[in-house]
Amino acid sequence: MKKYLMLSILSFCILSSSCKRTDTVPESTPIIDTVSTIQPTVKADDNFMKAMNTMIVKMNAIKMTNDYDFDYPKMMIVHHQGAIDMALMEVETGTDKKIKAIAQNIIVVKTEEQSTLKEILQDAKPKKHKIKEIHPEMQNAMAAMMKEMKAIQLTGNTDRDFITMMIPHHEAGIEMSKSLFFHSKNTQLKKRAQKEINEYTKEVKEFQNWLSVHK
Repeated sequence: MKKYLMLSILSFCILSSSCKRTDTVPESTPIIDTVSTIQPTVKADDNFMKAMNTMIVKMNAIKMTNDYDFDYPKMMIVHHQGAIDMALMEVETGTDKKIKAIAQNIIVVKTEEQSTLKEILQDAKPKKHKIKEIHPEMQNAMAAMMKEMKAIQLTGNTDRDFITMMIPHHEAGIEMSKSLFFHSKNTQLKKRAQKEINEYTKEVKEFQNWLSVHK
């Protein structure tokens, strides 16, 4: 009898706990629980690290609504800006013609994509969802990117440092874009996300090939 009573109590507790997950999440919930800025390994004022830290802080400051079609564009606008800022540095001080050309293309393409995402958000309003956990995929992608970047050893070579920083940046963008397909109902956003995945995947391969040759 005691055994059945304990099972009943346990079942009730589990159900009660599950029910609590339907509480509406405050809009102020950040995408990353904590942000520890990445410290440069070459010099304290390294501009690549500054650009990346600025991007991470701004992404963390975004107020999540739990509406993926609203939150994803907001996140990617900031994510694109991080790529643009680093690409500008590569164009200005890099020496490898191929990498500088890729950086110039990133500036043009990501600026255009920012404009498109801003247009999507212009008249958009977030829908209310009652789910406790907010976008774990975005959190996981950002956490993985931060972990990888903290292990980066900068060399002082602009081309190499640009590529080394952009690989985890792009990988995070790929993961966030992939997660959109599990949550979004917006056909336009899905097309943008697929384009994002294709572009970033291509560039990551180009970066990795360059690193394998320039050891």
